Amino acid sequence: MTDPSKTSKPVPVSSARNGYLNTRTLTVGGVILLVLLVAIFVPW
Repeated sequence: MTDPSKTSKPVPVSSARNGYLNTRTLTVGGVILLVLLVAIFVPW
């Protein structure tokens, strides 16, 4: 999966790594929130 921002303009390695980590953190946070919402709203 290619990132269009990397192809449009050159970015420092540190900035690219930080952006990747931030995106990964947001994705993991979103998944955790979805799991919590499902656990709350779906009766087991």
